[in-house]
Amino acid sequence: SSSSSSSIPSSSTPPSKSPASPRSRSRPELSQLFEDASLLRHASPRVLNLLARHAAFLEGAGNLRVCDLASSLRDFAAVDNHVAYHLWIFVIPLVWATLEKQQPASLAKPMINLLNLEHNHRQANQRPNALLALLEGISFCQPQPKVAPEMIKLIGSTSNSWFVAVPLLENHVNLFQNDARSLNSLEMLYKGIAEDDLAFGLWRRKSHYEATHSATALIQVGMIDAAQEVLEQAISAAVAHSAAVANHNALVARQQSLVNANANVHGNGGGASSGVNPNLPAPAANLPPPPPPFNASRLEQAYWIQLWIQCCRTLGHWDRLLEYARSTESNQLQVECLWHIGDWNSLARLFQLPAAKAFDESRVTSIGRALLALWTQYRHHASSLQNSATLSHPNSNMTNNNSNSSNNN
Repeated sequence: SSSSSSSIPSSSTPPSKSPASPRSRSRPELSQLFEDASLLRHASPRVLNLLARHAAFLEGAGNLRVCDLASSLRDFAAVDNHVAYHLWIFVIPLVWATLEKQQPASLAKPMINLLNLEHNHRQANQRPNALLALLEGISFCQPQPKVAPEMIKLIGSTSNSWFVAVPLLENHVNLFQNDARSLNSLEMLYKGIAEDDLAFGLWRRKSHYEATHSATALIQVGMIDAAQEVLEQAISAAVAHSAAVANHNALVARQQSLVNANANVHGNGGGASSGVNPNLPAPAANLPPPPPPFNASRLEQAYWIQLWIQCCRTLGHWDRLLEYARSTESNQLQVECLWHIGDWNSLARLFQLPAAKAFDESRVTSIGRALLALWTQYRHHASSLQNSATLSHPNSNMTNNNSNSSNNN
């Protein structure tokens, strides 16, 4: 039979060739697909037909090119947002890698401008959205376009693109280790997703004062009391240093003003030709030496205060936190402390101030207003119940009053 031949054709009639596909070829021989062609001698015609059709499929799939899929992908991308999203993420890094040296720089600016368009930010709550697609496509490009860290932080926090913005900023930090903008933006993203340990690691990387390392380590292991003491000592040292610098600068300015006044008097009054009183000491004389420089920056000192506030919240030291809030006129912090303490009268007076209209309607302020409204309603309800009880049982009230007066006597 024909099945016993060493070379068995896939079909008696070859498939018709389409004139639109010049790369189409005849169906391959089945013997070319097997190392041992003798296995085909005992195969049934149905198996041979199945293998022949599968070989034709593999041959056709191998002949496909990108141009054969482009039109179909364009049609699908126009009707399905997910196809357009994944197609952009897949294609843009491939195209970016083929650009010449000057082309990436010229294309980076228009791509970054797309991130600033207002209509893209309007769809931030949709999934997928243009901001997420653009940002993720940029993250896969090598070399990456330089996007401002503040923009990455804004897009990541507002469009729920944390998983794209965080690795992108981490890459920026690894490339530019001393870039304070990237470090600060990455820290805020870490706080937004409650990655406090990673945020502490960033501060250990960029801090210059030992108190920062000690306080963050103590907070991580749960020793909040010890961390609060370390922070209070560091803040006191910073305040003392600032006061010493201010006093020294005031002494220098006062001495310099005396020298200038004396020079003007002698210069205009016909004194010495030099215009300076030789009996007056030099500006730097009799002055204490300037205080040594403080290693911690202003940003690091502000971070100490943030950590101290966090420790007070954790330990429930709302009285101390309220004193600090009143001294710094932090209205939002006062609201938080007052409703935690339960001082509803002070909270009501705070909301009645003219400046209360300018309060930020944050989560803490909204909770304070809601709790104050509940307390006010409860107080009015309790007062009405007391009045109704007084009207319904006047004799019991008189008896109670008489008993109280007799006890007093």
